[in-house]
Amino acid sequence: MAPPPTPSPAASGEELRALHTQLMSDIDGPHRARYMGNKDLKVLDELTWVRHGSCDFLVHADDAAEYEAKRALHANDPTENPAPDAPNSAMFSMVGRLANKNFYLSSCAGWNGSYGELEGVVASALLEPADVTAFSGDWDCMVKNFERIVASKHTQGRIIKGAWDEASGEPKRLRVRTKIFQEIDPNDEDAANVGLPSEFTIAKWPPTPGSAKCAEKLDELRKGKKHIVNPVPVFGRNGALIFPSEYRELRDTLVVVYFTFIHWFIAGDKDSSDPKKGPSDTFGAEILNMKVLAPPRPRTSSTPKTPVKRWSLRDPMASPSPPKRRRT
Repeated sequence: MAPPPTPSPAASGEELRALHTQLMSDIDGPHRARYMGNKDLKVLDELTWVRHGSCDFLVHADDAAEYEAKRALHANDPTENPAPDAPNSAMFSMVGRLANKNFYLSSCAGWNGSYGELEGVVASALLEPADVTAFSGDWDCMVKNFERIVASKHTQGRIIKGAWDEASGEPKRLRVRTKIFQEIDPNDEDAANVGLPSEFTIAKWPPTPGSAKCAEKLDELRKGKKHIVNPVPVFGRNGALIFPSEYRELRDTLVVVYFTFIHWFIAGDKDSSDPKKGPSDTFGAEILNMKVLAPPRPRTSSTPKTPVKRWSLRDPMASPSPPKRRRT
């Protein structure tokens, strides 16, 4: 059973400044993570797009060369050389708030049977600018760096989808995402959420609240034994993995997100008069790791507070007793 959510204190200004320094230098660390808010970042240096299956991944050039060499060996002699796994994707990072708008970073991404299939759902949220001094000014740098990445893979005439949410007069928001369900071989004993509490497995995975359809479909997936769940890799201030039942509480939290970039070409309907249905380059920021830095901001309401009613045993609207006449 998931423990009740406990409020965590926000990271101090000193801690946030230290995190900013760390993120700026992570590119030289073991993960070679590139902080997207770095104005001096040469975001595409030593990176290249690699095709694997139906997707393109942005990877380090040395990893790409190793992958292509293994692919060539497999093509020449598939019996002796198995097809290589996808190369490790380059890692990026950014700090921001998870917006209240279009928040689907929940256990079943809000699925209720009205679209698609449950096993294909993708949990997502919009990352918006961080409202803390340590990261002020970084968001514009992130936007420019991301636009450089998109330009490196965009084909003229295709619309760009997936990664941005942009409202008139507002900063662009980055959509971060993760696929919840993964199909497995039911005979593969290693394909399981090993070492995790049962709440992080499909056996105890919570459906969309109030959706009987989601609960029913989730039960079918359990009985089929062909799927496992991929918990959202999000951690609290104490470093503990956050339970699926608490994902919805992540709205408006300040987070640091580590992610990779992925690209799909979607053919669409080139004859459609609606440009949104035409060919597209779709980009995704796939969550690798997320950590909460501060809880949601206090909510304010513009609705006037209703005064507490005062009760009386006598009807206060009844005619008052006539005043007594003063003696003269």
